[in-house]
Amino acid sequence: MRRLRVLLAGLLAVAATAALAQPATGEIDRLLDLSGFNPAVIPIAPLMNMTLDAPDRPGPKLDTGTRERLRTAIDTLYSSRAIRDEVHSMLAETLQPGDVNTLTAWFDAPHGRRFVAAQAAHQVEFRAAMDKARDAAEKDYLATVSAERMDRCRRISEAGMMAEFFIDMMINIQASAGYAIWVAAYPDQPANFDTFRRQLESERPRLVGTLRPAAGGRAAYALRPLSDADIESGLALFESPAGRRFTEANLKGLNRLHVKGAVALARQFQASKAGS
Repeated sequence: MRRLRVLLAGLLAVAATAALAQPATGEIDRLLDLSGFNPAVIPIAPLMNMTLDAPDRPGPKLDTGTRERLRTAIDTLYSSRAIRDEVHSMLAETLQPGDVNTLTAWFDAPHGRRFVAAQAAHQVEFRAAMDKARDAAEKDYLATVSAERMDRCRRISEAGMMAEFFIDMMINIQASAGYAIWVAAYPDQPANFDTFRRQLESERPRLVGTLRPAAGGRAAYALRPLSDADIESGLALFESPAGRRFTEANLKGLNRLHVKGAVALARQFQASKAGS
């Protein structure tokens, strides 16, 4: 009995320590807000629906009713709210004690706010400008950047996994759209989301070779309003353990969203088939 009491006390102590180590929901919400995390600019559902509506897409054809039900499911499972919830959950699982305070303090400081504002302004500019005009402006600017500043921006892009975010999004969206169409057309036939994703993974080396070298230049152009001191501060954060965990948790959260979405889609259409 005494051993049992000691064991239970030990387990309770471990549980209490784990509970204390978990960041509070409000703290992570504030971190996401301060860091400029805006799931509305991660167009997972719209791009999946574009694939669904493409007249020349490969794969099974869907009748109008099935296509509309699939569109409704996609809009829900891959919504901005779903994206934020999944990233929020992954941050809670990944960040270590003290990380939230470290990250929040940096993003809430003047240099952090300038960093986020520069990135947000670049997103608006990127969506609004013509490709050729934007590319020409970027090329002209990069010709004036010092080697030291360019190297720091390249390292920020690597630590922030900027190319990886875009590559994973391209692969996951194509895989999720293909899988969604399959389960809607064939709800009674077993399918595996990983199979769809593996078929697209062969494109990763080519995408890495194309996008990673350009990511440093894109980062330098996006951060052009910032001083060298702000750039140095951003580099220190993103290369720190807390910064790397923050970046990795964001990427893992988005990846996990696609896996969960695939499971939910399959269950939804299988249940619909069973009830018909």
